[in-house]
Amino acid sequence: MCRVPLISTLRPLRHAVFVSALLAASAASTSARADPRFHPSDVQSVFFVGKSDDRNEVHYGLHLDGDCVPVGEQPVYAYWLQVEKGNVTEDLNLLDRSVYGVKGQWVTQRSVKESKVLMTIKAAPDRPIAIVIHKRDGKCIADPIATINGAPARVGSVFVHIAGWLRVDWIEIRGAAGGKPVVERVKH
Repeated sequence: MCRVPLISTLRPLRHAVFVSALLAASAASTSARADPRFHPSDVQSVFFVGKSDDRNEVHYGLHLDGDCVPVGEQPVYAYWLQVEKGNVTEDLNLLDRSVYGVKGQWVTQRSVKESKVLMTIKAAPDRPIAIVIHKRDGKCIADPIATINGAPARVGSVFVHIAGWLRVDWIEIRGAAGGKPVVERVKH
C-alpha cells in the first residue's frame, strides 16, 4: 500500500525531468541555429563554388570587425551550404579541404577606409582572388576580383563539372565586368 503513493509521486517527477530534458534539447537546437561560425560583421558569402554532382555549395566568408576590417591574419573561411539538406551549414571535412579549402590568404591592406585580402583556393591556386572590403550604408561589403577572360572582373561563383571520382572535367568562373556578365571555362 505504501508503494502506490511512492510510484505515483515518481511518475510526475520522471515526467518533469523528461520535459525539462526535452526543453533543454530544444533550447540547444535553437541556439545552434545562431551559427558560431559567423560573427555579426562578417560577410558570410563573398563567392561560392557549385558542382555538377549535387546542389550543395562551398561558400567563402570573411571575418570582419565592426569597422569592416579583417579579423586576424586568416580572415577567409570556407564552409558547406548543404542546399539538399535545407540550407544547413557544415564545416569542410579533410577531403573537402584538400580541394575546396583556402590554399593561401594574405591581408595586404588593413584600414577603416578600405582593406584588401588576397587569397587562393586549392582547386585553382594559379587564380588569385583579391577581396576589396569597405563599409557602405553601415554594412560591410566585400568585392572578390579575379581575372576572367584576361580582364579583371567581380567573381560571382565558380562551377565545377565533375567527371568522376576525384576527377574534374572543367571549371567555369562566372562574374561581371563593366556591368556585363563574363564567363570563362577552363578545361582540366
